[in-house]
Amino acid sequence: MSQTYSSLTVGYSDSEDRLWLRMVRDGGEAKFWMTRRLAIALLDQSYDLMVGSASARALDREHRDAVEEFVRQQGDQAPPRDRDSPIEVRSGLITSVNVSVSESGVAWTFLSVQGNAIFQGSRTEAHRLLEVFWRRIQAAGWRELPPWNVLSTEAPVS
Repeated sequence: MSQTYSSLTVGYSDSEDRLWLRMVRDGGEAKFWMTRRLAIALLDQSYDLMVGSASARALDREHRDAVEEFVRQQGDQAPPRDRDSPIEVRSGLITSVNVSVSESGVAWTFLSVQGNAIFQGSRTEAHRLLEVFWRRIQAAGWRELPPWNVLSTEAPVS
C-alpha cells in the first residue's frame, strides 16, 4: 500500500549509522531507515536525473538559488508535530527508491516491506530536499563533496 506524504524530515543516527526519514501526512506518520549506500545513490541519481538535458553548471546555479534562502532560514530543521492529533505510525528499512523527474518537479517513492511512501515536490522543493540529504550525509562523514560540485565540468558557481 502506498501513501503520499506532505512533509519529510531527514536525520542521522550515529548509533545506527543510518539516516532516518520522518514523513507526515494528515492522520499518519511513517519513520524509515536508509542505509549509507542507498542515501548516496538517492542523492547522486536524483541530481543526475534533474540535470537531464541541461548543463550541470546551470543546474548548480538552480540548486544554489533554490537553497540559499532556505539554508539561511534554517529550513532543514524538523517541523513541529501536532501532538494532539491521532497518528498512524509505520516504520521500516527502505529497500529501494524510485525517482521520477518532470519539468514541474520530482517524485520519490520509498519502498519498504512495511509499505511504500511517496513524497513529491516542485523543482525548488527537490533541490531543498537534496540539500537536506547532502547535509546529513556530510554530517555522517560518508562523503566530502555534493554531486552539484562533482558534476560541474566548468568553474564552480560563486
